[in-house]
Amino acid sequence: MQNLDFYLLTFIAIGVLLVLTMSSFGLSYKYYLHSIKKIQRFHHKEIQLTEAVREQISNDLHDAGASLLTEFRMKLNDLEMAFPEMSKQDNRLIELKQNLAEFSNVLRNTIEDAYPKELLLGHWTEAIQQLAFRYNSDKVKIFFHSDIPTTEVLSKDKANQCFRIIQELITNSVKHALPEKIVIEIFSQNNTVNIIIDSRGLSSPKEKDELMGGRGSIHLKNRLKMLHATMKVENNEKEESQLITVQFNA
Repeated sequence: MQNLDFYLLTFIAIGVLLVLTMSSFGLSYKYYLHSIKKIQRFHHKEIQLTEAVREQISNDLHDAGASLLTEFRMKLNDLEMAFPEMSKQDNRLIELKQNLAEFSNVLRNTIEDAYPKELLLGHWTEAIQQLAFRYNSDKVKIFFHSDIPTTEVLSKDKANQCFRIIQELITNSVKHALPEKIVIEIFSQNNTVNIIIDSRGLSSPKEKDELMGGRGSIHLKNRLKMLHATMKVENNEKEESQLITVQFNA
């Protein structure tokens, strides 16, 4: 009888210990999930704040830069009208006008890169179209095609993250992989947005770990997490090409 009581007490003790252990694991896991969500919310707010700052900087640059450039052009026009012969022959004045035009173009591209006006209007595919146009050069040809109608709306957060992801991936490719051509395609299928970035004529294709290794990659990782997006990188050394696919739910 005593042995039976001992076994019963041992069984109860083990059962209580198991319950306590499982409860401890459950609470620890719950705390872990809470911490992860807290970190994600922090990153989300951080990126939202970054976008708000970008928008403000873009607006301020536009207002201040446009005002200064307009004033400078007016003074330059007055000078040309006062000395018409000088405006045609003086190389310094001609160079000044060329520099002014170049600076105006750089400023406009900087403003649009900081926060495109198309995003302000909710036209996120057009923002990507203009991004491809601005990044085109004699060395790199960039083409964009979208099957998603401009009337198909993403939330502002998703549209912003989508634009920034493409911007970061193109910038990395242009800076480090030196492609001859980049083709960007976007299409929607079964409520899933698919982004394909096909780079050709690469001098040095980058693996996914390399793409995620720089300063900009920190925000890239967070943006992918915010969209619950997956990113796949496929390199083909023989064809000197790289295919990046990003997918997320609309």
